[in-house]
Amino acid sequence: MAQCPNCHNSVEILDRHLGTLFTCPKCNAVFFVDWNGQPEMANHEIEVEAPVEEAFVPPIDVPQAPYETNIEPTYVGEIPQNIPEEMAPPEEPYLEPAQEIPAGSEIHTPQDYQQPQEYQQNYQDIPAYGEEPPAEQAIVPVEAETPMAQEQEIDPYDFNQALGQPPPQPMQPMGSDNSDFSDIAAFGNTNASSGPLSYVVIIDGIESSHLLKQLKEAMTDSRFGWDVQALIGGMAGGRLILTGLSPAKASVLINRIKYLPFKISWRQDVLSSS
Repeated sequence: MAQCPNCHNSVEILDRHLGTLFTCPKCNAVFFVDWNGQPEMANHEIEVEAPVEEAFVPPIDVPQAPYETNIEPTYVGEIPQNIPEEMAPPEEPYLEPAQEIPAGSEIHTPQDYQQPQEYQQNYQDIPAYGEEPPAEQAIVPVEAETPMAQEQEIDPYDFNQALGQPPPQPMQPMGSDNSDFSDIAAFGNTNASSGPLSYVVIIDGIESSHLLKQLKEAMTDSRFGWDVQALIGGMAGGRLILTGLSPAKASVLINRIKYLPFKISWRQDVLSSS
């Protein structure tokens, strides 16, 4: 235990206080602790600087002249009565009066704003609003060309033809666009019309009831002359085999179902002549 050099009370000094400034917990005196643990008080006191006194300077009285509010300007010298010619301002030349304007010429009458006779006749020929123009001046509407007429005037160009060859002449339709498939039905319903040739059409991928319904709708046609239920009953493993089809029937059926997700194949059979 060491003693405070100021209040002489016992204070506890640890190793971390060696070589540092220590504050007494009882009198708050600050002293230095040497490396041996002995407190050392400063031998001199802190000198407080005395404030510097500024020398008093007495104010200087400056005499001021009395302030006059109404001060009139004074002019020293004589006012000249005669101004020399070289200092006189130049005089403007005398303007002569303008010629007199004839009476009435400055007044505009309504007749002055009238248009010539030729313009008045043109305005009289225009019919009033709501009136129909004369028959000989009636405007004939111009018939606009239809898109079909414009397409017919433009000759299509075939990019597959060789250079230097003239474009082919458009083919005229052989019959009306409202023709039905009666000729195809008559050709397809008779096997004798095509001779001994017939086709076998194989349809694979009938895996759902929706596809089966679409296939039935494509096969249901009076021109085929088929018993659709009997043909569908012979289907096995999602495959339907149709035999003995004429070229017309096979072509029409394949064109109807070629857009459906089926795997379609066909082959040609040669029948006996008996």
